[in-house]
Amino acid sequence: GERITVPGSWQFPQGGIEEGETPMDAAKRETYEEIGLSVPGGAIVEVGTIDDPMLYDVDGGWLKREGFCGQAMYFSLFYYPGEGLPPVN
Repeated sequence: GERITVPGSWQFPQGGIEEGETPMDAAKRETYEEIGLSVPGGAIVEVGTIDDPMLYDVDGGWLKREGFCGQAMYFSLFYYPGEGLPPVN
């Protein structure tokens, strides 16, 4: 989706899982924070999250320098049941 803080910049929402959150809870929060789409508001519907995380496995570069090497990545799927573009909060 288009980033709400950087118009014209598109990417998948991403971010960390906060203490007490499930991977799906984090995906919902990040989707709202980064592109303004909400699950509870009905704009999008959750489908599911892959249970087994993938790990960043890099030998070097900026991911390692910034401390991201070895972080777990979960992937969640949502869909928009309406027509046209979903409303952004």
